[in-house]
Amino acid sequence: MMWPRDRFTTPLRHHRHEDGFTLVEMLVSLAVLAITAVMLLNGLQAVASFAQRTDRQGAADDSIVTAQRILRDRIEQLRAVTNPNSAVPIVDANGDEGSFTFLAPPLARAEPDSLSRYRILGTATGDLLIYSVNSLDDRYDFASRETRGWQPITLLRDVQSVRINYFGARLTGIGSAWQVDWQQRPQPPALVRIRITFRPGDPRVWPDLIVRSRSTENTACKIDLRTGLCGAAA
Repeated sequence: MMWPRDRFTTPLRHHRHEDGFTLVEMLVSLAVLAITAVMLLNGLQAVASFAQRTDRQGAADDSIVTAQRILRDRIEQLRAVTNPNSAVPIVDANGDEGSFTFLAPPLARAEPDSLSRYRILGTATGDLLIYSVNSLDDRYDFASRETRGWQPITLLRDVQSVRINYFGARLTGIGSAWQVDWQQRPQPPALVRIRITFRPGDPRVWPDLIVRSRSTENTACKIDLRTGLCGAAA
């Protein structure tokens, strides 16, 4: 009796071993992991670079806000004090496009009986400074542009240009206008505007700073309503 051959016997089959990886698969996996690691590292570097730029921009913005706050505070407290060395009532506040000198209370309030003389100045080296000195200190010639011995505060660095303008009555003619020079006037400017530009490539932006002082005329002067200028002494 003949039985079917494959009823009790099973032909031998060669099964692939499925518990591991071939060398090619391992190499491909390692390549994929390397590419993924490079992409992740580049992403982390980009995030870190963006965070650093954001921090630098935030610090730059903070420095501009601080500089404007100091300047606004000082100019707002300008005192319209007449120059005692002048034969006619002249306010001790003088400026041009590059600097502005005026009197105001001291920053630290350490000298309540005297005012401080301030000078806002842009330097050739690219600094925006505000100098201060006791207005009663007779060691200094306040008619000079010299600031040796004055206390400097650096407000900003890497400044390309500083332009200061003054709004007030014209010396000739009727009415008021922005002017680039304010010298030997009978009253302080009604407004002071400070414009600053930074060097090419510098991302900082300086919004125009326009300040009105709380004291707009001296007490030794009677203003002519027609011209806005100082007339006869009160």
